[in-house]
Amino acid sequence: MRPVYVCPMRRWVVLLLGAALVLLASLYLPWQTATCGQGCASVPVVGGGDLGKALSANLSIQGWSSAAGGASALAALALAAMAAAALIRPGQGSRLPLGLCALLMGYFALAVAVETRSTGRQREAALSMSDFHYGYGAYLGIAAAIVALVSAGAMRRRDLAQIRPRSALATTVLGVGLLVSFLLPWGASFLGIAAPAAIVAAALTVCLAASPANRLVLSTAALLFTGAAFSTFDNLGSRAYGAWIGLGIAIGLVAVAVASRNGLPTHGSPRGRVLAAIGAAGLLIAGLFLPWQQQCYEKSADFGPGSGRCISTNGWASSLGAMAALLAIGLVILLVAPRRFLSPATLGAGIALLIATAGFQLENRSADGIHLEFGSGAMIGFVAAGLLLALTVVGLRPRKVGLRLAPIAACVAYLGVVVVPWWTVLPHGVQAPLTFAELSWPTIAGVLLAVWLVQLWAARAAAGAEWLVIVPLGMLSLAALDLTRLRGDGITWGRGIVVSLCLLLGAFGWFEQQDGLENARIPTFLRFDRL
Repeated sequence: MRPVYVCPMRRWVVLLLGAALVLLASLYLPWQTATCGQGCASVPVVGGGDLGKALSANLSIQGWSSAAGGASALAALALAAMAAAALIRPGQGSRLPLGLCALLMGYFALAVAVETRSTGRQREAALSMSDFHYGYGAYLGIAAAIVALVSAGAMRRRDLAQIRPRSALATTVLGVGLLVSFLLPWGASFLGIAAPAAIVAAALTVCLAASPANRLVLSTAALLFTGAAFSTFDNLGSRAYGAWIGLGIAIGLVAVAVASRNGLPTHGSPRGRVLAAIGAAGLLIAGLFLPWQQQCYEKSADFGPGSGRCISTNGWASSLGAMAALLAIGLVILLVAPRRFLSPATLGAGIALLIATAGFQLENRSADGIHLEFGSGAMIGFVAAGLLLALTVVGLRPRKVGLRLAPIAACVAYLGVVVVPWWTVLPHGVQAPLTFAELSWPTIAGVLLAVWLVQLWAARAAAGAEWLVIVPLGMLSLAALDLTRLRGDGITWGRGIVVSLCLLLGAFGWFEQQDGLENARIPTFLRFDRL
């Protein structure tokens, strides 16, 4: 029997797939573990027992508990999908961003390790416990990240061996410095990567190495989100040295890009609706820097130093604001340099949905001497999001969808089950059973995929019928991440409905890919009229 020959490139792809799956599994395992020390073993607690047993849940820290956990899961899932696609279609492997996904996964895995270590040290001081140390989940995750980076480097070793201009080397050095700064303290007890805007800035910085032609665009966007993360720590105590280092390096990245004259491609002067959309996107981003939620205290000795003061948080404090700003930048680029793959209306709808969700999470009430009210930034954000939605929808012509109305309705139902519970507008008896999962990077990604799937069905699958199957599979994979993470809470109606809708949408896409949904025939054994 002859040995089966395996292409060397295929071997590296298999390693990438395995590393991505191993990292996903490691996020559900302890990255920091500890045992109760002598200082807490003899402290009594209410109801009997000892403090060590009462705090058993705090003796381990999983990868998902970190702010970068969701981002690392997204990067690993994207790498697994790309590697699987490269194995199924070997001829397309060179066109897939395997190296970029590996870099993103490697960095965010490192961020999870650093952040969980920081959390462990805080618990040591707060709970008088023995030293926290890295658990087997951390060793497994870091090993998987190293394998992915080595495999991606081996696949691109020829590109890495090429001599690059000085500006590219300077960008790489500054980019690495900026990534390191996000792992340093930015606040009294927070690392920079804890800010949602820093997650986006780190991803954009990693993309700088893969897209040198768009250096000015990416470096400017990285500076914007770095400044957004810098503003987030304004109300979290005094800023630490890491915040100033990160902001300075981000400014240096833009300076290098400007000096190298690596800018935007020219597509003519934008006019009319494009200029209006650019202005609305700028208004939205500016509004995120202004107060969104204000909390004011009456003058009373009960409030201590906060008496008579107001504390405000801006729109960057939530991952919703960071993602909405990223979509706004993408919308501007799409309008200036049109692409057929995405519709501006898709991005406009995504921005409006995210900003609306952020608005529902704000409070406007007064109780016990504390006044909560909307800030000026929230009002500006609502107006800007509405303008962007109107500008992207104007000009669309209604099309006859026919039976495609069924998958579109399924997408809308998916959005309703996932998003509406975030608004906390449902009755108490309905809110808990219908809730799928709390806000996270995977859930936001699933919502945006559902919005995109509406476009694909409404446009008669202009991007290819295979995407009508791929996108629901992606939504199902993202749902699986949350279902596994929340497995201890059991199955709710919302979670069951989400899984069922993803499977139904995948079936709709398969029928469309075969003979077209309108020409699909129901199998004989499912036709009740033949019974």
